[in-house]
Amino acid sequence: MNYNIIFALIKKEVKEIKKDFSSILIAFIMPLMLLFLFGFGINFDTNTVKIGIVDFDNTEISRDISQSLVNSKYLDCQFYKTINSANSDLAAGKIRGYTVFPVNFIKEFKKNKAPKIQIVTDGTEPNTAKFVSSYIQGAVGSWFSYKNKSSAIGKNYGAEIRSIVRTWYNPSLKSRYFILPGSLSIIMTMTGTVLTALVVAKEWERGTMEALLTTEVTKYEFVLSKYISYFILGFLSISFCLFVIIVIARIPFYGSYLWLVLTSALFMLNGIGIGMLISTLFKEQFASSQMAGSIGFMPSMMLSGLIYEIDSTPAFIKILSYIVPAKYYVSSSTSLFLSGTITKTLVINSIYMAFFAIFIFILILKFTKERIEEC
Repeated sequence: MNYNIIFALIKKEVKEIKKDFSSILIAFIMPLMLLFLFGFGINFDTNTVKIGIVDFDNTEISRDISQSLVNSKYLDCQFYKTINSANSDLAAGKIRGYTVFPVNFIKEFKKNKAPKIQIVTDGTEPNTAKFVSSYIQGAVGSWFSYKNKSSAIGKNYGAEIRSIVRTWYNPSLKSRYFILPGSLSIIMTMTGTVLTALVVAKEWERGTMEALLTTEVTKYEFVLSKYISYFILGFLSISFCLFVIIVIARIPFYGSYLWLVLTSALFMLNGIGIGMLISTLFKEQFASSQMAGSIGFMPSMMLSGLIYEIDSTPAFIKILSYIVPAKYYVSSSTSLFLSGTITKTLVINSIYMAFFAIFIFILILKFTKERIEEC
């Protein structure tokens, strides 16, 4: 292996990158747009939910409980006189659910029975429906705990048991703290894969690939020069994204910067490798770019655990997710940002990513032609 040839090819590639504005666009402008989209466009936080209250009992206790719902910072309450009017607004999407206090509510309360209330939610959005039900039950339960007037009522509503909720790693429960570090996997996949998916295809379309195949350049030297050139560009892109996330977006970071660099480098090698493999197999830029989006972007989005919980998917999807490198990087980056340096998790994830990077590199060498006669 001639290192002078590799160095010369790297210099040639760097000059090509400088002349090609699209590479700078993909490496820096596109990640910035994606960070903005993930940081502000995607939000899993449920702040205020609109609900309705139908109070048929209209007694002091039912009004007091209704007021506790109104005072909740998570609920935006509206009162209705009939169930039909509440159903009409629920169907129109003006509210996400409503609760009904029956006419015998106060009687059951005075008889020390468990008074019942009805909760109706909009099932077209299951997650929001769960939030509505949980918020209403929590607000009513808190009221009974606070207004514990007799031991019987206390036993019915669990006033004697006090739960203290303590949230670790993300106490403020801001989804942005998880989404932005995790989005690095999608951004880096897009950056690394799209950048390199066009590299070899571009050489074929320009006719420079045939010229290279007639020289003494080996496929090892050719592949390494491409890897090194785009790894440098990709790592500059990662550094830029991390600066935006940590310094500008002010996402807290509790882990080791050394581990962050190591896991990011391993994942970038996977992204570059996938792009190079696509570019080696498909000799047209259009076909390569389409495959880069399908093979690179979609699995990283769907099977990384960033948007969808992998544990709640069917067994086949779980098995399929094990061959997606983004899954291991999402686990590593979110752990480093939110939990700190969990060495065991980071080591296991790094081993998986290193294995995939080596495997893809071997495939690239296998399919890369070394002489014009082999094409």
